[in-house]
Amino acid sequence: MEHNLAIDSKDDRPEELVARVWMEILGLDSVDATESIFDLGGTSIQAEQIAARLMDSLMMEITGADVLRTGTVRELAGLLSERSGRQSSPD
Repeated sequence: MEHNLAIDSKDDRPEELVARVWMEILGLDSVDATESIFDLGGTSIQAEQIAARLMDSLMMEITGADVLRTGTVRELAGLLSERSGRQSSPD
């Protein structure tokens, strides 16, 4: 199964970025943004792989626990957007 996963850290659509990573790691052709990682057949090991891929792409701290705690593409994208906003805010 081949996916187009050219990940751009400046992507202004974090939900699409997260969905692409989930599709590759979980081996799916598509994901529903509101479906749980576990309902999609994901494991805690895959959550760690998702976190590592996103961390490398976005250059921000993301853990497997973040993936599991948020549980869905939409919730994880929201967390990443929130963190991105905090990282770019002046201190």
